[in-house]
Amino acid sequence: MNYCGYYTSPIGILKIEAIDQHHVGLAFAVNIYQSFENEVVLQCKKELDEYFNGTRESFDVSTKIVSGTDFEISVWEELKKIPYGKSLSYQDVAKRIGNPNAARAIGNSNRKNPIVIICPCHRIIQKNGKIGGYIGGNAAKQYLLELEHKSLLKKISPNKAILK
Repeated sequence: MNYCGYYTSPIGILKIEAIDQHHVGLAFAVNIYQSFENEVVLQCKKELDEYFNGTRESFDVSTKIVSGTDFEISVWEELKKIPYGKSLSYQDVAKRIGNPNAARAIGNSNRKNPIVIICPCHRIIQKNGKIGGYIGGNAAKQYLLELEHKSLLKKISPNKAILK
C-alpha cells in the first residue's frame, strides 16, 4: 500500500512517500495533496525533526530505492556512506564507485536522488570547494551543510566559542 505525508522543514516542504513498511521517497514538494500516513511516514517526520534540531546524524527509517539505473543506485548507495558533516567532491564519489571519469554523471544522479537528506547528496561539492548545484536550490544546500557543521562543532566544544 502507498502512503504519503508532508514535512515543513527550514528548507521547504518535503514530501515523504512510503510503500508498505519502507520509506521510498523524500523530495521537495511541488504540490500538496491529502496525506495518508503510516508508521514509516511518521517515523521519518520524527527523524527529520531530530536532524533539523541537530540531534540526529543518521537515519534509522527503513528505506528502499524503487527506481533508478544501476549506476544511479550505486551513486546513491555511496552517498549514504559519507559521514555527517563531511563533504566529498563529485570526482571523489566517481573514484569511490570505480568510475573516476564520471564526475558529471555523479551530478546528474544527484539530481535524480529519490531520498534527499537521508541519501545525502547535499554533501557533494565541487572539486574547487564551491557547493555546486542542488535539487532544492543552493540556499537549501548551504543551509544543510552549515547545519551539520554547526552541530559537529557543538559536540566538539559545547561550552566554548570556537574562533577561526
